Amino acid sequence: MNQPTPDVAPFRYYVQMVLPAVYGDELSYYEVLAKVTEKLNEVIENLNKQGQNVNDLMVFYNQLKAQVDNLEGEVDAIKNGEYVHLYLDSIINWIDANLQCLVARIVKFVCFGLGDDGHFKAYIPATWQFLQFDTGMNPDDSTTYGHLIIKW
Repeated sequence: MNQPTPDVAPFRYYVQMVLPAVYGDELSYYEVLAKVTEKLNEVIENLNKQGQNVNDLMVFYNQLKAQVDNLEGEVDAIKNGEYVHLYLDSIINWIDANLQCLVARIVKFVCFGLGDDGHFKAYIPATWQFLQFDTGMNPDDSTTYGHLIIKW
């Protein structure tokens, strides 16, 4: 960001106060000049204060930007798994305590029965399309013969 311009020096003046020719509400040229100059110096002073306010805002902005950059670095560290050791045990404990409830909500049970043609059937929920059921039909393989086999 650009630095603000340096302070503007007040306008130096000297006005000799004179009495108006007629005693009334009118002002002499010198009095008008004096009032304009006084108001101009007030404006210059306010502008100089604004310059300092801008400097203060720039310092605050830089501090805030540094904090945001620091926080972004921390978020990246969390995303990259640098703090896993801080919360991994808590997650493991929570999963151990709640795994049965989670599985019960997700898993639907397979029902077994006999079909209209008298064959043994397994009725599989529609959400289990990724599984394939088979039976071991090779009599030489004693470990799978006649068993229900699930393939995924």
